Amino acid sequence: MELTDVIRDLAFVGEVVEGWQRDGAISEIERDMVLERLRRVYVDLKFAEPTAPVVVAPPTPAIDPIPFCGIAEVVTEPETEPNPDPDPAPIRKTLMSLYDNVESPVSHALSDRIDLNERIGMVRDLFDGDAAAFEDAIDRLDSFTGLDDAMLYIYENFAWNPDDPSVRRLVDLLTQKLA
Repeated sequence: MELTDVIRDLAFVGEVVEGWQRDGAISEIERDMVLERLRRVYVDLKFAEPTAPVVVAPPTPAIDPIPFCGIAEVVTEPETEPNPDPDPAPIRKTLMSLYDNVESPVSHALSDRIDLNERIGMVRDLFDGDAAAFEDAIDRLDSFTGLDDAMLYIYENFAWNPDDPSVRRLVDLLTQKLA
């Protein structure tokens, strides 16, 4: 996940929360959407590769008057370009603490990482509409502790096209869970 995706998802969450504060209520659908966005951002940030911290200096005034015997001395700072990529560490820390306070616990189960749209697509594209076969396969894949074993299970039991978006998404989820 890109930092822009995190910011977009958090902006959505912020809008819903502002509406909740303004209206005094939140619908069940909005709550579920917020939780899904928070889960997605949390999981992506949790499994993101750590990067070196970027130091973002606070803006300094161009003129800083210093009193000196009743005379103000003008000190100018060289202008620096703002860093377009803010440090993701504070965002990650804030998000983690926010997510930890959400009522639903973080689940590491593969089935909990697949949202409704992905589930429908996978059942349709990979299991020819057989939801029971989908659930059985996901439960079996969830039981593996190593990525190699899970990939071998897929290879031996399913004749899926590896370029299919549903297959790629399932493999991405397995990689996040087992790598």
